[in-house]
Amino acid sequence: MEEGVGAERQGPGFGQQVSRRKKLGEGQVRLGEERSDSNCIMPPSDTTNNLHFAHRSMVNKSLREMCEDQPHYFDLKHMEPFANFEAHDGKIESIFCYRDRIYTAGTKMVRVWGKSIDFNAKQVYEDDTGMEKYDLLHTPIRDTALIPLICKANNSLYTAASNGAVREWVLAHNIKNIKFSGAMWEHSGWINDLCCSTPTPGTCSMHGVVNHVCLLYTASDDRSIFVWDTVSRKRMGKITPPNKVRDDGVGGR
Repeated sequence: MEEGVGAERQGPGFGQQVSRRKKLGEGQVRLGEERSDSNCIMPPSDTTNNLHFAHRSMVNKSLREMCEDQPHYFDLKHMEPFANFEAHDGKIESIFCYRDRIYTAGTKMVRVWGKSIDFNAKQVYEDDTGMEKYDLLHTPIRDTALIPLICKANNSLYTAASNGAVREWVLAHNIKNIKFSGAMWEHSGWINDLCCSTPTPGTCSMHGVVNHVCLLYTASDDRSIFVWDTVSRKRMGKITPPNKVRDDGVGGR
């Protein structure tokens, strides 16, 4: 996928117009920001997700007031990349952000990235493109199988592997202290999806913890969905499809 982008940087030494064409291939990460020629709604100053922008012409009129109060609509047509870096040698399977750091999963490992800062605590930009520069901070997780999915729940990072294993890792403040906590390995096939339950608004009845994610859900090539307890890491339930289609057309593959 090739895109031509033009932008004016406001960072140190980037007052002139910078024109660039980049090819986003395997192993590259691209982050987006608002284009100066679009009528976009900016997110609140304390919002940490830089991808939250809304274009008025693309939002239904009845939703504009909601959009102004909660600008959570994405309009990628009116955004341009402000960072583009090669994170892995091969395909990047999954990505998420936590504490201003980027976690990427690919080529049987998880890597952690952060903005490049100079000795004066200022953001560093690429000399040739003017884009923000990101540095590899650490590679805390390595596996013998592909890691197609990663997600965060409570204070843990969960990785799902192509061999059917789900592993839990403690997300320490110091990324070099991220350690393996336990495994949930009952799937017999590739895990296609991984998601968590909604955090409880108060104290959860299962574990007695406030604002807690109690359940983890995994879907696999073995045609089953497992429900896991995030504390004991035990399987709480299993959802399997019927083998045959019923008369009303429900069920089956």
